[in-house]
Amino acid sequence: MSALAYSTNKSDKHPSVTTISASARIDYIFRFSKQAILVINDDTETFAQIGSQYIATLPDEQNTAFVAVSPKLNNIQMRCRIVEQLFGNSLFDPEQSLAVSIINFSKQDSDAISIVVENAELLSLQLLHELCQLSEIAKKTKRNIDVLLLGAKETGREMAQNRSLFDHKVSILSAQSGQLISLGSKKLK
Repeated sequence: MSALAYSTNKSDKHPSVTTISASARIDYIFRFSKQAILVINDDTETFAQIGSQYIATLPDEQNTAFVAVSPKLNNIQMRCRIVEQLFGNSLFDPEQSLAVSIINFSKQDSDAISIVVENAELLSLQLLHELCQLSEIAKKTKRNIDVLLLGAKETGREMAQNRSLFDHKVSILSAQSGQLISLGSKKLK
């Protein structure tokens, strides 16, 4: 993936601010910090574009799940869709955390895994936490599991309100600028 960085003059206070594409920032975070990533924007077309660009850069042999969340799906149905896309006809415990299920299944198959979730603002707080926890466990156990969440700004606000659950587990990016947004940022208030 190519990094699209360039300098622009935003204001007199900051004469040279480097802007980076969200896709380049996603690639960088997955390579070096291995955290879950939440890309926030209120335009769903932007999500589709970022999600498509990310999936297009993955190798053909990469085990990938893409889920567009619907308000009609509950937590068990969401867990089921993700696990089914990644591991086919495997039986799993629907009451078990998504993080535990995927880590256990990945022990049998050491392929790299990517999970892309569109409309993350429709996920429950529990599933948001489980997906971020999955990235954290994967990092500690040296498994190659990437989690990309695409959602509206309210997803970032929910994470900021529950900061203790998400601190050091997620990187939040602006879809427009590719800049990182901290959980304590005024943009999420």
